[in-house]
Amino acid sequence: MPCQNQSQIIQWSGGIRYMNGIYHHNHWMLPVIHLTPKEKNRFETLVGTNPKSAPAAIVSGNTVDGTSGPDISSALIHSGRVGRYRSAILGKAESKSGDDFIASFMQYQKDNPNWIIAETMLGGVSVVSGQTPFMASQLHDEALQIDGPFNGIVSDAAHGWWRAWVPVLISYSNGASEQHFEHHFLALLESIASIALQNGKEVIDELFASVCIIFKVKFYELIITIS
Repeated sequence: MPCQNQSQIIQWSGGIRYMNGIYHHNHWMLPVIHLTPKEKNRFETLVGTNPKSAPAAIVSGNTVDGTSGPDISSALIHSGRVGRYRSAILGKAESKSGDDFIASFMQYQKDNPNWIIAETMLGGVSVVSGQTPFMASQLHDEALQIDGPFNGIVSDAAHGWWRAWVPVLISYSNGASEQHFEHHFLALLESIASIALQNGKEVIDELFASVCIIFKVKFYELIITIS
């Protein structure tokens, strides 16, 4: 904080005397560590126009228009504090509650309708299966040819990775146990059965008795496993 008082150093025969000007009092100022609503809006704009700028770059003004964090508030002079504010704005806060995840997942399904066709998150088993209408349409021939146990689905384990195959089902799985695969293949078989029913085919359980025993070079299902 600026102070208008002037000190003096006087030299004389008896020595040197330091005089701190006239009597005055400087108020103690606490450091600013929070942003006002207006400052928050300005900082959100700054981060929004510089989403890839690191906290140090924002503090130093290495941004698109040269605006720095301290230009907005003295609270933004510390890169650590700038980093926390920046993470909150970009949605990358380190910790989120379970409610946050549920809300985000529900919003994801609203933003991507007709994509998630099956999900389970019970007993430590989490499997979420996605399938677009186009992906389901690739099962059309297989569904209509059902007149006994059919050949099943080609996989990357047998034919390499992403060459000429069209995925008909993509699943996220937090493991690779029997229960995980059960939910994945249930979603796959139900999608085949749904297409068959739409085309007037009678679907009974016995038709799926030997699925995936024999591989057929037509299409494949994909399982993404994250342990």
